[in-house]
This record gives sequence, C-alpha cells and structure tokens, in this order.
Amino acid sequence: MKLLAIVLAAAAMSLFAGQAEAMMPLQIPTYDEVIVPAGVAEYKEAATVAVVRPHRAWTPPCVLVRLALFFRDVFPAEWPNADVCGPRERSRRYSFETLEPLKGAPPSSFPAILGYHYPLDPDFMRKTRPDLWGMMFDADAKRAAKLHAGFSFLHRGWLVDRDLDIEAPFDRPRVSDGRISYAVLDPDLDYVVFRDAEGHVQHWEAVLRNGADKDLLVDRLRRLKRGETDVRLTVAPSDLFPRFMDAAIYDASNCKPRLVGGGKLKALDDHVREAFSFPGLAGPARCHPTPQTQLFLALAADPATPDSLSFDEHGAAVRLLPIIDGKIRPSDLVTQLRIFPDTPIPVEQVIAWVGTGPGSEDYWLGGRPQDPPLRLAGR
Repeated sequence: MKLLAIVLAAAAMSLFAGQAEAMMPLQIPTYDEVIVPAGVAEYKEAATVAVVRPHRAWTPPCVLVRLALFFRDVFPAEWPNADVCGPRERSRRYSFETLEPLKGAPPSSFPAILGYHYPLDPDFMRKTRPDLWGMMFDADAKRAAKLHAGFSFLHRGWLVDRDLDIEAPFDRPRVSDGRISYAVLDPDLDYVVFRDAEGHVQHWEAVLRNGADKDLLVDRLRRLKRGETDVRLTVAPSDLFPRFMDAAIYDASNCKPRLVGGGKLKALDDHVREAFSFPGLAGPARCHPTPQTQLFLALAADPATPDSLSFDEHGAAVRLLPIIDGKIRPSDLVTQLRIFPDTPIPVEQVIAWVGTGPGSEDYWLGGRPQDPPLRLAGR
C-alpha cells in the first residue's frame, strides 16, 4: 500500500510539474536586465532592426498548404511551414516594407513571418474565437497609441513579444485554450522589428502609422544607432513617485522585515521579505542579524494582490529604498529612468506623493488608460 502511494504521488508530481512551471517565471532576471531600458538588449542582439509597414500578400488556401507539405523540396524554406492551418487558428500572409533602417541593412521588403509563422488571420479568428479575439486584437493599437511614453513602459518596461514560447506566462494572451498560439499583427500600424542573422523576426513592437517621430521607443533606437550608450530618459522625482500605487515603511532589523509605517501596502509582506533575499533587483536592500534599526521604504507600481508573484521579467514586485536620517535618495530606486535631481527627499514627502497619479495599471498595454505621459526633461 505504501509503495502504491509513492507511485501515485510520483505520477501526480510528473503530471502537474509542467503546469507549475508555466505558472512561475522562467528565471529571475539579472540586475542588468531590470535596469536596461526596453529594446536595448534586443537591439544589441539583433543583426538588423527597422521600422516597417505591413502589406497584405496572397495567402494560399489551407488545402494547398497541406498538399505542399508533401512537396517541401519544391517550395522556399518558409513555404508552407510558416502557414498556420488549424481548426481554430489560421494565418494570413503579409510582407514588410522597410521604412527606416535602425541597424544593419535590412532588405527593402521581406515576408512578415513573426517568430517562425505568419500572423493570425483577423477575419478567421473573429469567427472562431470572437470573445477572446475581440479583447486582444486591438492591444497593439492601444499600446502604440501610448507612444511608449507611459509610466509602466519607461519605468520597468519590456517588449511584448520577446519570445513566442507558448508556455511563457508573461507573453501576451493566446487564443488556443485561452491563449494565443501564434503572433498577431495589425495591418493598420507600423512596427519595429528585430531580425537575427538568419532573417528571423525575433521581436516586434507596434508603432502608430506614420508615428515613428513621436514614439519614444523609436527615438531610443535612433539614439543607439547614433552610438549613444546611455539612452535612459530623465524625470523629476515629483513626476515619477506619484505614479506608484502603494508605499510603506519596513523595519528590517534581524532580517525580519515588518511593517512599521505608511500603511498603504496590502498583502505584500511576503514580497518584501523575498526582495531582501535578492538584494539588488529591488534596490540596495541589505539586512543584518544585529538588532540595529534599518528602515526601508517599499514602493509598488501595481496594486497588491495576495497571489501576485514576487518577480517577473522586469524585476521585483516591490522596490526598496533605504531610509537614512528620515530621507530616501532617488538614485536608489531600481528603474529604467534617470531621476534628477538626486537630492535626498523626506520619506513623508514621497509617501504623500504616492498614489496621486491618475489611472489604474493596465498590465498588458504597459500603461494606464488615464495616465498622461511622464514629463521628461528636455522634451
């Protein structure tokens, strides 16, 4: 009986291991991955980067695609492997016209294969999955409309499609079984695409049609093309700290952080304790086993929820700033922005600022619906 129980337990662990892995971040990011502005790492890794415009191309019927699978040697490498012909998901072909090279020498036109497949056909998806498709097809347009100038993107942003790993929990939603299995493209937008040496589009980001000159991500990539090494944008403390949603003071004496002031944080005690276990990602947080008083200001960009994860691809759920003589130093904030001036600020002032920025967080779009763009120095 005991042996049977062990076998059943092992089988259960094997069955749910994949599900548990899909629910957790693939790995905790490094400090450099957290503070480097979105798009910089992708730019350095890519062979070519360009602003492009999609154009409809002839899409073969699925019966021809299936037939061509038997004659692969007759067709180009991407044909028909890049086409999607599932019962609930079907692709549409587009080509990309290069509008502005940002790195390397991209071709003037190339197939709009995102990852390794053409994007999904909007007309087909509206018929087969109208509920989910209606919720997410306009995500690119909404994100592009923000001009990559919102708080979330500039503070701790990331490119939407870093990887089309279906099991990755932090990519955009997917259509099959509640998730999108293949890429989505809005033909009314322009895009920034990052291609590897083999010509595969590994990352892409929506930009308003004819809106590249106003888009802060495109501006960042243009600065990289000019050879600039520090492409962070500058913001004043009085403009940045109000955009955070929660703040509280923790005493980290004896390496047992406990809430002692502020009172706005809810259900984040576990996140604060874990943040002290990974110093650097959350801030210059260090605790000591001695009973000396160590106070830290904890800041959260998102409203706290009991089951939220402590880490994701862009760092810790909270940021920790040491409180010295009743003040915090803005440069101690782990962020993709440069904060100026960097003079110490009374912690009471920071807590008074927090939460006064308008709007609520929109996780997928990287911005807040009513949140105006940050006021950036020199812009």
